[in-house]
Amino acid sequence: CFWKVISDCRAIVRDDLRVLGTLGSKYEAIYTRCDVGPEGSHGAVPMRRLLWASRIGPQKRPTLLVDIAHALKDAGLDVAIEVYGMPDDGIDPREMFDGVAPGIEYRGGFSAFQQLPISLYDAFLYTSEYDGLPNILLEAMAARLPVIAPNIGGIGEVVLPGVTGWLID
Repeated sequence: CFWKVISDCRAIVRDDLRVLGTLGSKYEAIYTRCDVGPEGSHGAVPMRRLLWASRIGPQKRPTLLVDIAHALKDAGLDVAIEVYGMPDDGIDPREMFDGVAPGIEYRGGFSAFQQLPISLYDAFLYTSEYDGLPNILLEAMAARLPVIAPNIGGIGEVVLPGVTGWLID
């Protein structure tokens, strides 16, 4: 028996209600508070650099970065993708990224988003296969960094095409 179910986004509530039906009155979506940072220099002059920062594991699909880097190169675009994150057990990020595709560079782990050199990037790239509403996307947008992400879970609730970023089906 439970009296309240709290989720970080409406998408999870909607998906759960399809299964649980009549328990809808017990659900509530509460968004994480995230303070907006000062106006950054993003977009002033394109730096042709994308930031990817996440846990390096299968759910986050970091291997898509290799395909993205090749597609950018094939399109004649010289864009760097810099990767930050701690790997899951058994994953070697240097082996996964270094020298595998043009423009990808693994930069190591990070303990807080605000510690990353955010002002060096044009956008934040997110490749997760499934998710609710990841805090890191809120942090990127709070730092005024546009987000490029899949339209999954609650991501479409905050990534507004052409406003806060771009959604990919």
